[in-house]
Amino acid sequence: MNKSSGKELAFHLAVFLERVALKYFRSLDIKVQSSYKLAKQSLHSRFLADTTQSSLALDHCEKSPLEGFESFGYRVKELVDRSYPGFGVPQREVLYLQNFLRKIDPELAEMLAAHEEAKTIDQAIAICIKKQNAKERYGAKTLNVVQPTGEDAIHKLSTEIENLKLKIEDLTKVREYEVDAIETRRPRNVQIYPLKCFFCNKIGHIKRDCINYQRSRQSGNRRGMISLFTYFHNDDKLPVISVNINSISIQGTLDTGSSTSLISLF
Repeated sequence: MNKSSGKELAFHLAVFLERVALKYFRSLDIKVQSSYKLAKQSLHSRFLADTTQSSLALDHCEKSPLEGFESFGYRVKELVDRSYPGFGVPQREVLYLQNFLRKIDPELAEMLAAHEEAKTIDQAIAICIKKQNAKERYGAKTLNVVQPTGEDAIHKLSTEIENLKLKIEDLTKVREYEVDAIETRRPRNVQIYPLKCFFCNKIGHIKRDCINYQRSRQSGNRRGMISLFTYFHNDDKLPVISVNINSISIQGTLDTGSSTSLISLF
């Protein structure tokens, strides 16, 4: 027990946080605590992982789509600490940021590399979270579409075809209903006669548009109008009046000797 709490044990614990190492050491069995060899093996297996394996894990680690930036950053920090146990804090901060930018989206990494405030991994994580929240709030919504394969794809396609058939049948029924409704508005078996003018008895127009009817109306408006009125008088004969009313010519003599003027037509 005295050996395990000496300088060598303190040397192995110096790389890690003292609280975590001390808590783990106290949780071990009393036999392990009293044996320097067993305590050293336990501490090595718990805190000193193989640097080669950690380096390989760091090279192959990737951020999953559902993994948050904070948890991924914590995982990168842990792998960097295991891969480079002898590096100081400033050197590890550089490795944290480099490995974090290497494993995220290239466009986002370029933006963070050009960002003046992203000097540490914690600052880069904060900017990524802010950008992700803005994209979820104001960006376009995307759907996670899973492409079916094999029998699932055939079943899905057949289901879509059946749905399309049902929609087409519904549209056809609606169309037939509209046609029937239009047909029922007028009685069936009713013969539709062409346009006929009741003035000239010609087919193709109605009385209102008939040229002959319009001419007759114009001539009727001129009926009773005097187109010519002449008056001549001879010394030996009675005065003669000649009047043309439309196409009718009327002539007569005017007896001015009586108290009432008389016209004799001839």
